[in-house]
Formats: sequence, C-alpha cells, structure tokens
Amino acid sequence: MFIRSVSRVAATSLRDGHALVVLSVVTLAAVGLASVQAASAHGGGFSLDRRASAGPYELRLGTIPNPLTVGEGILIMEVLASQTGERVSSADVVITPQRPDGAADPYGALETWPDSYDPTLYESRVELDAEGAWAFRVSVSGDAGAGTALFAYEVRRVSPVGGIITLFVLLVLLTILGLSMRAFLNQRDSGQRVKRRRA
Repeated sequence: MFIRSVSRVAATSLRDGHALVVLSVVTLAAVGLASVQAASAHGGGFSLDRRASAGPYELRLGTIPNPLTVGEGILIMEVLASQTGERVSSADVVITPQRPDGAADPYGALETWPDSYDPTLYESRVELDAEGAWAFRVSVSGDAGAGTALFAYEVRRVSPVGGIITLFVLLVLLTILGLSMRAFLNQRDSGQRVKRRRA
C-alpha cells in the first residue's frame, strides 16, 4: 500500500512536468541523509571538554562519540605544559581503563599515537563492553617530569531505534528515486513511440 502511494506521487509529479525537480530533490535528500549518518558514525567531531592536572602537565580529554556509548570509543588527549601552556607533543602517554565493576580492562593499558588530523594531539581507542561508570587513568612522562590523572565517564547503551528509523527513511527516499526514474524512462519511451507513429 505504501509503495503504491509512493509510485502514484512520483508518477503524478512526472506528468505535471516536475520530473527533474523530483529527481534532484530526492537525490540531494538521500545524499544529505547519508552524509549525516556518516558524520554520526564518526561522532560528528569532538570537544576537549574534560580537564585534569598530572604533575607538570595539564591534560584535556575528548571522546568520540560524546558521550561515550557501549562499543568502540576514541580518546583524544591534549597535553600542555602547566607553566607555559604550550602543547607537549613528544611525551609518553599511556591510558589504563577501569571497568564499571572495578576490574582492570582485559586489554590492559592502551597505547597512544599522534592524532590523524592533528599530530600534536594523542589518540587511542578503547573497547567499551559494558555500560556504567568507567575510569581512565592517564600517565604522562616527558622532559618536564611525570604525572598521572584520572578521568571518569558514564558509558551508556544506545538504542538501535534511531538507526533503524534513519535507515527506513533512507530506503524510502531511494525507493522514490527508483520509481521516479522508472516512470520517467517509461514516459520518455512512450513519447518516442508516439513520434515514430506520427512520422
């Protein structure tokens, strides 16, 4: 029933001479929705919104996604010299996760590496397999000395309903696009046959 309604809308729009408009709008909507979905999958950017002192360093931590959810999480760390406020990009940074039940993470300490977008930041990835209060102990050592800081995050489980709705809307848009193209091609073929008969 729904598909028939969509087909009638597409066909009516084409008969009214709005084929290109329909195709353009539907295509742009589908591409735009896919872009938004891709951006969400990557967290839509990050903000270094958590701060803590670690000996001679000032640490700023951001996450993707924000807030953290069950699954893979990305940790982005900025290390600053407390006295000068300048970024420290040559320090050794190790992150040790602690699970909500108080147990150490089975994967152990996490190594960090230069962020792919900004090499002066430190990046690491963690597998969050449970919801609840997670803690991340960050140990930093460099020319100015060493220090440790603790960051706490509440990890939640995301409902799949939002993703299912987004996928459904995208499928509907693609269906409209396919029906519109099919009706357009059929209409064009009919017009060509009429011209041939008249000729």
